[in-house]
Amino acid sequence: GIKYLGIHVDEKLTWKCHVQQLCKKLTKLSFVFHSLSRFICKDRISQLYYAYIYPHIIYGLEVYGVASKTVLQPLQVLHSKCLKILSKTRYRCSSTALLNELNILRIQNVHHLFVLWSSTLEQTAI
Repeated sequence: GIKYLGIHVDEKLTWKCHVQQLCKKLTKLSFVFHSLSRFICKDRISQLYYAYIYPHIIYGLEVYGVASKTVLQPLQVLHSKCLKILSKTRYRCSSTALLNELNILRIQNVHHLFVLWSSTLEQTAI
């Protein structure tokens, strides 16, 4: 595969390599968040999320978001893990409940939202 504009593209467009690289970045962030979690107030979680996690996830999401669920699953798990660390929530806590509480969408839903938004823009431009 090759890296083009920060997106890892493989020959079969499975996006597995890109998701793996993204998971590496989020794993590093999760260690940082773990170290800082005792100093983080609950009202700062969304600010930290949208400053440090969200930009990595949404970059190129319109393209790599079409990957299979099995390819995207590790990214979703890590996404939830980072949020659990930031919110000081126990590991076994429901990710869905946490996402709802923090008002944050699953990665797959963000992809759908981006695709719908871009198709709406295209239709209004015509």
